[in-house]
Amino acid sequence: MDVLAIGLVLSDEIVKLREYRAANPNAEAPKFEDPGFRALVEENVKSTVYSVANDTILADVSSRCLHSTVPERFLGPPS
Repeated sequence: MDVLAIGLVLSDEIVKLREYRAANPNAEAPKFEDPGFRALVEENVKSTVYSVANDTILADVSSRCLHSTVPERFLGPPS
């Protein structure tokens, strides 16, 4: 595995894909089954889930009581 200056660890599959793409700039896009592509997708999903889980709005809503007026703030009063 390689580590970038920002501390991101790249799997061997991603490193191989990047090296291949650097050596073959005219190569077609990787297929879904390509291990490097799948590793990139997996890292993207991990990053997105981490960002959503640590979002201040989500933290604000989840820290309140279930019987609060949070739904009313977003959806209006119950009809």
